Amino acid sequence: MSAGPAQPPCWREQAAIVAALAGLSALAHFNRTSMSVAGNLLIEAETLSQQQMGLVYSTLLVVYTLCMTPGGWLTDLIGGRRTIALVGLGSAVLCVATGGAGWWSPSAAVLFASLLVVRAVFGAFNAPFYPAAGKVVSQWVPLEHRALANALITAAFPVGVALAYPLFGGLCGLFGWQAAFLVAGVATAAAAAAWLRVGQDEPPAVRPASPLVRAALHQAASEAEKRQVNWRGLVRNRSLWLLAVSYSTVGYVEYLLIYWLERYLKQVMHYSTTQSRVAAMIPMLCMAACMPLGGWMSDRLMPALGYRRARAAVALLGMCGCAGCLFASTFALSAGYSVAAFAAALAAIGVAEAPAWATAVDLGGKDGATSAAVVNTGGNGGGVISPSLSPWLVGVLQPLVGEAAGWAWALRLGSLVCLLGGLLWLWIDASERAPASG
Repeated sequence: MSAGPAQPPCWREQAAIVAALAGLSALAHFNRTSMSVAGNLLIEAETLSQQQMGLVYSTLLVVYTLCMTPGGWLTDLIGGRRTIALVGLGSAVLCVATGGAGWWSPSAAVLFASLLVVRAVFGAFNAPFYPAAGKVVSQWVPLEHRALANALITAAFPVGVALAYPLFGGLCGLFGWQAAFLVAGVATAAAAAAWLRVGQDEPPAVRPASPLVRAALHQAASEAEKRQVNWRGLVRNRSLWLLAVSYSTVGYVEYLLIYWLERYLKQVMHYSTTQSRVAAMIPMLCMAACMPLGGWMSDRLMPALGYRRARAAVALLGMCGCAGCLFASTFALSAGYSVAAFAAALAAIGVAEAPAWATAVDLGGKDGATSAAVVNTGGNGGGVISPSLSPWLVGVLQPLVGEAAGWAWALRLGSLVCLLGGLLWLWIDASERAPASG
């Protein structure tokens, strides 16, 4: 069956796939953040120490980072549909296992060891998700709408983080943290089943809507016939490594605020526990709202600026804006001003997410999931550093300048890191292994 030239490119199927991926994205980070909610209860009950829970959190991130590139390779080997189903079903089982560790551990020592193992495996199972999602998007969505589609999927993650505090906390209050993980596991399994229903690796032919993109995709197909993208090609791709380093600074800032914003608002801005939790949600939701904006801007600017400049301009604008707002937050005269500055910082860095992910996939050609995994490895590498480096810096400076000033310098360091990462986009060529637009 052949479609006429005026037929739209299967937009219903595209929308269903993007929606399913967004739901899984939100659940992935909901399940990740839920451990910190349960961890606070374990710390308050003096079952585990703050240092032990910190190791549990870091173990997931370290394993997640180490498994990112192998996960991208797995996606290129078996396809995005199977990989994402494996991520979803495995995460559901491991959510249940996390709660089971609380039920079945006879002592605090056994509980600690069990959580280390279960959350490490959880990190390994979650690692391929975003590279696989990026590959599926590249297969289903035309180039001129791809950044927006990636943005919608990525935007779901801060929503999941924001909702984990009240929703998972409410489940813990009703049923206990162990049973709350059981409920989360059932929800994750349902989302994985929904993905198996709608997800496909082989879409119908997608007709680009403009001559510019049609010509670009034709050029990419011609180049793909001449060569095979392999590890040697990825290693020699200068823009891919620059993007990985740049994205590591994005991860540094995002994880800094994800893990420490609530404590900063409570300890430095003197919010109550309830106020700090609600206030910490606001910047996350602002980041979620602005991620699609970054994708839309990047796509819309492509005809005017060209492929390379459109991606770089939006990413550079977002990261430099985040650096400025994060620096401004350290001069806050009130808690409300501080929250507004953090919200603006995360909103700005949210704008940079979509062009980064779209470029990461496109730089890899046929091995787009692997190249996205390399970039996301950089992002999580930066994310691993900031949650431990920031409180260490505060501890070093606190005897000299006080806790509030110590946190101010930790935030200023994050601002500088973000600025340097943004400037790298001046040398990143999004068309190096992707369609060039003119």
